[in-house]
Amino acid sequence: KMFKGCTALTAGPNVDTSKSGNLSYFLDGCTSITSIPAYNTSRAYNLSYMLSGTQMTTLPELNMLMAVSTVGMLKNCNQLQSVTKINTENAESMDEMFYGNTALTSIGSIYMSKVIAANKMFSGCQSLSSLPALDLPRLEFASNMFQGCSSLRTIYAAASTDWSELASLTASGAMF
Repeated sequence: KMFKGCTALTAGPNVDTSKSGNLSYFLDGCTSITSIPAYNTSRAYNLSYMLSGTQMTTLPELNMLMAVSTVGMLKNCNQLQSVTKINTENAESMDEMFYGNTALTSIGSIYMSKVIAANKMFSGCQSLSSLPALDLPRLEFASNMFQGCSSLRTIYAAASTDWSELASLTASGAMF
């Protein structure tokens, strides 16, 4: 919560995050930030709400290999237009990660093979038209995952994704 709510910041501060395990709420609510450096997040296990509410148009490639939670990490980043690559190999919870990102049009690659919860992950991403094939073999909770994604016409799933369990995934609410 180091810079949480610092509305006067226009760029992400150049600080060493290489030894940080918990970067949750790091720049949450910093609504004037339009760019961030490529933070070293390789040791961070919690990135929840890290950049929520910032106004950057692009996201630098971040190594999020150790992150278990990316809940709301990019929530309400209304100016974010595209994401090239997100390495979230160990993420289990990605609820609301891109929630409310109205300008987001595409995500190049995203690793989700260990994700259990993706509730509202893309909810409100009305401009999202392109996603890579999703590998979701462990997904259990996907309520409103794609709600309001009116530009998304096709969702591709990797072979390991078992969509026959769709009814149980949406038990707590509609997936779309």
